[in-house]
Amino acid sequence: MKTVRIFKIGGKITEDPAAMEQWISQLKLIDSPFLIVHGGGVKADEMLSKLGIERKMIQGRRITDKETLEVAVMVYAGWINKKL
Repeated sequence: MKTVRIFKIGGKITEDPAAMEQWISQLKLIDSPFLIVHGGGVKADEMLSKLGIERKMIQGRRITDKETLEVAVMVYAGWINKKL
């Protein structure tokens, strides 16, 4: 059975083309199955602002109400997934 590696990529890297290119070039060297888990809070915050939705945070953690969840799904499952 092969080991599946899990990699977390922060939203800041997905917004920096040079960092993204470097990160992807390193992924190409991996010779086993892997899963990418990505962030995207910066882009989600940007979209919330554009839509006039207040970002809610408590002790540095995002509070995700129904409206914020819809934006998060749009950004993470749409924009960032397609970009990756």
